[in-house]
Amino acid sequence: MIAALATGTLVRAPKSGTSASGTRWANTALRCATGSDKEGAALSSFVSVIAFGDSADKLARMAQGDAISVQGPMKETSYVKDGEVRHGLEIMANSILSPYMVKQRRGDSETKAGNSEHVTNSSRDQARAYGDFAKRATTPALDDFADSEIPF
Repeated sequence: MIAALATGTLVRAPKSGTSASGTRWANTALRCATGSDKEGAALSSFVSVIAFGDSADKLARMAQGDAISVQGPMKETSYVKDGEVRHGLEIMANSILSPYMVKQRRGDSETKAGNSEHVTNSSRDQARAYGDFAKRATTPALDDFADSEIPF
């Protein structure tokens, strides 16, 4: 097993359902940036994502184009398409996080984290939440120490 953390955007809206045993599931595909080629063109990898239970509920509320991070075990898959064997990657998401969820947890939104029925994940909300998150993450912390009083 390979433990993985993948961040990207959803290629398609998640499909969801309930198995015969009553387990909730959802799956989708994630486009992850992997750098650029010699000419500077962006390169991407595609990762299949499957989730069960509470993680499936979170994934099912997402929409195509939403930015998310998923964490869980990853495995290589293979399938046949047009008579050709193709290979891919699949992550079974144990946890899912989007910039919109971070905003909810901080209380920056009208919708509280516990009120998941009213969650909307529009691209505008995602961009605004990510902008707030990025601003906070890059703002240097102010401390009470002068340059000569570094505590180490």
